[in-house]
Amino acid sequence: MCLQGVMSLWLACPKNLMSDLLPASGKYPKRTFLWKATLSGGLLVWLLGRLDWRIFFDLITHGRWVFLFPAVACLFGGILLSVYRWKLILSDLGVTVSDFLLWRLILTGFFFNQFLPSTIGGDGYRFLRLHKRYPDQRAPVIASIVLDRTSGYIALLGVHFALLPLAIKNVVQHEWLGLIEIILGIGVICLFVLWVMRHRWIPLFSRLNLPSFALYEKVLQFLELVTSRRRRAIALALVFSAIFVILNGVALGFYLRVLGFFPSWLPVLLASTLSSVVGVLPISINGLGLVEVVAVIALEPIGLPQEGILLAIFLLRVANLAVGLIGGLLYGLEPWLKE
Repeated sequence: MCLQGVMSLWLACPKNLMSDLLPASGKYPKRTFLWKATLSGGLLVWLLGRLDWRIFFDLITHGRWVFLFPAVACLFGGILLSVYRWKLILSDLGVTVSDFLLWRLILTGFFFNQFLPSTIGGDGYRFLRLHKRYPDQRAPVIASIVLDRTSGYIALLGVHFALLPLAIKNVVQHEWLGLIEIILGIGVICLFVLWVMRHRWIPLFSRLNLPSFALYEKVLQFLELVTSRRRRAIALALVFSAIFVILNGVALGFYLRVLGFFPSWLPVLLASTLSSVVGVLPISINGLGLVEVVAVIALEPIGLPQEGILLAIFLLRVANLAVGLIGGLLYGLEPWLKE
């Protein structure tokens, strides 16, 4: 996800950085959207076909809606953390932005993330809007968004693997859950090794003059520039991101409580982080279908019915869409709002 975000934001940079490396054909995005939609739609159809609709609607009619308030509070708490995490990063890069403008950009970016078929649409909006406000701060603005996105993903992985040893007994007893964790672990180890050894293998592969490798090399160079920031700023950004990840898992737990289920928090947090990690893979539309499947795989073993799991995820998505509409309203009112 981070790599995809860097590529999209770099489109706004000078031509000599990226444009000569991007595919010239306009058919690629259409084909990409088609197979992503096919995957998301296929997974949802498969899941819905397995539901007992009597149980599903019974859960809705007997909901304990008082638990909706702490769930929504977790959502707004996460947005608050996002605002101050980005402000911290911008300040470290020498860009001073008012809290009001940051709130507007975060909420409006959240709107684009929810209603566009890509979770990086909000990043593009944030860059364009802030670059318009500070035209001489192009590089710091891009760096802030990439570091904001990167810190979130690193914290997500960090929280997940910190929780994993505590729930390892449950994981190893269920083959699909264990398989997903093994694949994820191998993938993270491979990426870490590639990053640590990058100064050794990059010169070897650069001799091949492959356009795709040249693109990846530029991304690595840009990420090195971003991660060269002060350690204190990066550490605080990671702390904010980790709390954000935990709040998201707690919100899922409260949505389950709305439906009358009271599982322990550990498996819920593990399921939330795992589904989020898989959901950000750029192979579906905003994680639709992937998040639901992984959540079912992770939570069914602790005795939760898939009707309750899917309904909890549905409530989470509806809450996100509702908050996204606030951002859409702010976007519509943008010409009349002061900085």
